[in-house]
Amino acid sequence: METFHSYSLRFRGKQRVVSQGQIKSKIFGGKRKGQWKTTIFQSILFSEEEICASLKDENLIGTGGSGRVYKVKLKTGRTVAVKKLCGGRREPETEAIFQSEVETLGGIRHCNIVKLLFSCSDEDFRVLVYEYMENGSLGEALQGDKGEGLLDWHRRFKIAVGAAQGLAYLHHDCVPAIVHRDVKSYNILLDEEFSPRIADFGLAKTLKREVGEGDGFMSRVAGTYGYIAPEYAYTLKVTEKSDVYSFGVVLMELVTGKRPNDPSFGENRDIVKWVTEAALSAPEGSDGNSGSGCMDLDQLVDPKLNPSTGDYEEIEKVLDVALLCTAAFPVKRPSMRRVVELLKGHTLACTE
Repeated sequence: METFHSYSLRFRGKQRVVSQGQIKSKIFGGKRKGQWKTTIFQSILFSEEEICASLKDENLIGTGGSGRVYKVKLKTGRTVAVKKLCGGRREPETEAIFQSEVETLGGIRHCNIVKLLFSCSDEDFRVLVYEYMENGSLGEALQGDKGEGLLDWHRRFKIAVGAAQGLAYLHHDCVPAIVHRDVKSYNILLDEEFSPRIADFGLAKTLKREVGEGDGFMSRVAGTYGYIAPEYAYTLKVTEKSDVYSFGVVLMELVTGKRPNDPSFGENRDIVKWVTEAALSAPEGSDGNSGSGCMDLDQLVDPKLNPSTGDYEEIEKVLDVALLCTAAFPVKRPSMRRVVELLKGHTLACTE
């Protein structure tokens, strides 16, 4: 069994400084003078030149608010994902995202957290290079063309457990503890075997540092609409229970196949309200495809799935855990370590 160790934010990445005089890149503005810094976190053979030369539109696989992501095949035959952040040191938000990714992912080693291989930077650009995930994100797999890979419930359950283990590692095994702050299906990546990796640590915060600078309070809300814990919007306090709530939403997505704010829920209803109301309205002692009879799962389960009777029991267990995770009061939510235990353990009693 693989053992994962706690880490210090004084990560031990190997650094090297490279002259830019010989690097010509349309992406980085042509021939340049000066130096740029590369920090290596994983053993990998590469050259900065081949990374720069590959940041072309034909290699673009994703865009977001913080930058663009490219699929790059190295000369060694290895494929990596390269994120080029918008702006450079002159952009405070870009710099904050870059430093957060480097300081957190640079010291993490866990099979359910994406690996940061190396970073490159100078005054005008920031580049982060990760292991490439063949099946994209969980959100894309549930909602997009790759959905055929998630027609099997057992595969979805494996993703739920793996993602929970990754978050539990961040909360309980890292020193200081890390809160991701943007847990969502699109930030859970899937490898060639659909094993999950938690990704995108641009908003992540360490609890020790934040508590020391103001008792864990942040200046603005971070996260994605539909996944943000209700208390976070008015307290702005960073705790692990914010991630727990977001993960509960992801569990509901895995079961239902619906987005957190699917229009089918109706006005002023999100997936948490929809699932909670379905659980509370279930007739007592109902049978059929409802596991132990606590919920009528037929209206909740993704129609693309064709679960067996045994699968329904496991699906109900996942929904029970999801309801605990999305409890209105943070104190009533389980820790991520407890979530892992519940997912791996026996079926829970009905949530009151």
